[in-house]
Amino acid sequence: MDIQTVAPRTRSGELPLVELLHVPEALTVAFHADWRERYGRELDSAHRFRALARALAVDGDSDLASRLAAAAYDEERHAAVCVEVLSRAGLPPPKPIEPKLRREDPLRAVVASLCIGETLAVGPLESAMEKAQHPFLRESLAVLRKGEIRHAREGWAWAAESGAVALAQMEPELPALTTRVLTELLEEPEPPPLGPQWGLLTRQQRALALRTTLCGTLMPALAARGLPYERVRDAGLNVLTPFL
Repeated sequence: MDIQTVAPRTRSGELPLVELLHVPEALTVAFHADWRERYGRELDSAHRFRALARALAVDGDSDLASRLAAAAYDEERHAAVCVEVLSRAGLPPPKPIEPKLRREDPLRAVVASLCIGETLAVGPLESAMEKAQHPFLRESLAVLRKGEIRHAREGWAWAAESGAVALAQMEPELPALTTRVLTELLEEPEPPPLGPQWGLLTRQQRALALRTTLCGTLMPALAARGLPYERVRDAGLNVLTPFL
């Protein structure tokens, strides 16, 4: 789905009616908060990836810098998707956010954000997409999911090549990184009863989706690179199990 500033014309030349999201009144506050938070996360990721791309370009790693610059562009498009969803629901747009100032080692940040963060983020997006009943909402979530999958693949492709040393050096930190990401993804509040139909997952649904991604995607990726994954798996399950 491409977010356009001008709606495409029909064959007759008339502008089609914009498909609105008639969110139930009982869900309005939760729906607005959810997409506002999504917008913030996507834009923050865009700022972070662009800063990392600049740092890596200076260090001479032009290939990884190029991959991160492309990911930053994707995240800006995802933020635009969030604005479009809120607009079609008749809700106020999110406020612009200022970039966070981070002092982090670029290679370690790539492992944390792409290999771990983007990989795990796919699970809840996929579950929300499957449960959402409105076609436009499913399409919007599918755009976000596709981007996270692409970014995770870029991270793991890099980890299989020039990033293998950085990933191996971070082995002792991987359980803590994983639990931090899982905890952040579980922090969203419980939605009202109709929430899942509008893409707002319960905490149990998020935990189930995260367990699937943890065991079905992250663990095989670590194992394929010769890294012991048991401690990462056990640390992740310790976070998720109370919510299952």
